[in-house]
Amino acid sequence: MTEKPISRRRNTISRLVYLAAVSVAVIATLGQLSIPTAEAGQVNLSWSAPTNSNGSQVSDLAGYRLHTGNVPGSYQQSVDVGKQTSYTLGSLSDGASYYFAVTAYNTAGLESQYSNEIKKTALASTATYSITASSGTGGTITAVNNAYTSQSTNGTLTISSATVTAGSSQTFSIAAGAGYRISDVSVDGVSVGPVTSYSFGSVTANHTIAASFALTTATSFTITASAGAGGSITPSGTATINSGASKTYTITAATGYRISGVTVDGVSVGTAASYTFSNIAANHTIVASFALTTATSFTITASAGTGGSITPSGTATVDYGASKTYTITAATGYLISNVKVDGISMGSIASYSFSSIRASHTIQASFLVSGTVAFATNCGGGQYTDSKGVVYRADARYSGGSTSSTTPAITGTSDDPLYQKDRYGNFYYAIPVANGNYSVTLKFAETYWWIPGKRVFSTLINGQTVISNLDIFSKVGQNAAYDVVVPVRVINGVIKISFTSTIDWPKISAIMVRRM
Repeated sequence: MTEKPISRRRNTISRLVYLAAVSVAVIATLGQLSIPTAEAGQVNLSWSAPTNSNGSQVSDLAGYRLHTGNVPGSYQQSVDVGKQTSYTLGSLSDGASYYFAVTAYNTAGLESQYSNEIKKTALASTATYSITASSGTGGTITAVNNAYTSQSTNGTLTISSATVTAGSSQTFSIAAGAGYRISDVSVDGVSVGPVTSYSFGSVTANHTIAASFALTTATSFTITASAGAGGSITPSGTATINSGASKTYTITAATGYRISGVTVDGVSVGTAASYTFSNIAANHTIVASFALTTATSFTITASAGTGGSITPSGTATVDYGASKTYTITAATGYLISNVKVDGISMGSIASYSFSSIRASHTIQASFLVSGTVAFATNCGGGQYTDSKGVVYRADARYSGGSTSSTTPAITGTSDDPLYQKDRYGNFYYAIPVANGNYSVTLKFAETYWWIPGKRVFSTLINGQTVISNLDIFSKVGQNAAYDVVVPVRVINGVIKISFTSTIDWPKISAIMVRRM
């Protein structure tokens, strides 16, 4: 921009000549000078092009001159900006006020009157400072919410520089990488400890911040144990073990299977039934695998106590995968008390079948002396005399519940009618008897559900649980007799039989009480 004092009292003759020249095509009007935007040391101005009175563009427009001064109406400087309608004027004094106007001139050199005048104060420059952050191997240091950063490397150091406006704040976050921890953070060469964040407040100078990291020292490790089909490993899953400690694992094959291999960290250690990790200093894995046994035959040992028999009895050899059925019969004057298979009670059942045999088994039958029947009732049904001559009265001594009946034959008994009707729901039986010892036979049959787990309940006699979580179907299947004989000592003149439900309603088909 060249300095050229220009008074608002411009050359009247020149202006008139120019206006006369312009008026040939209809007098032109110079557009308004827009409100400028200011930045430190400069101002941005814009204006609209002049038009003729009919709105058309001036055809002989040659350019514009931008005028500026520090006093209203008096301009000490001007700059020819050509035909552009915006201009950024620099080299302004911080905080000083300026006045601006623009004129247009034509190809003959004639100039228009001044546009409207605009005043603007140049903004003062804002000071900035630099904060240099550096991080060693094992972690990072980051300027939070600062877009004005640059980064470089120097050997193992990562160096970044953040530009911060004077008086503002800047926070840095420090993070250790996997396997590392923050060792120390120093600000302007002074340690502030192993912090994860540091903030510079009201910055008025350049600063440095440096983070260092160190490898972590593991104090614990993991051992992951798993087993394939056919067995188990104990403990299983992932265990956390202290450094230098020991841990033992036990491998057990299921019935019909053998341990076929154990691998530790992917390396076979044979077919041992246990393995111990000692002085643990790293993570480990242990995997157990199993295979079917190679035995082609097994034994079943059957025995019966006094008062009855089991057929066949003694030890029988059976082929792998075969089946075997046993029949239990009480002698005259006795009742089947219980049948145990591999030590587990199956109830007072009259037969039991082993299927798909893959291991040796035992079956034991026990009996008790039959006595005088003190009470017998056909739950949910009418009076009935069973195949042994015991008379079951029509359903009696109950409270609550509902009844149901079915017609399919009942397996495991010759007294189908006793099991084809039942009482179910929320109910109990209270049977008055003289004090003394009794055997209570509870008769059940699952006549509704055709899969296990659909009816599960417990039976109590005088408040004591005598059958826990009974699933009749799981014991004998659908439409099959299942009897349980329970010894009871009465001291209060009553036998109260009640039930608690786990899944679906409890049910019972018949009850018989014998004095012992």
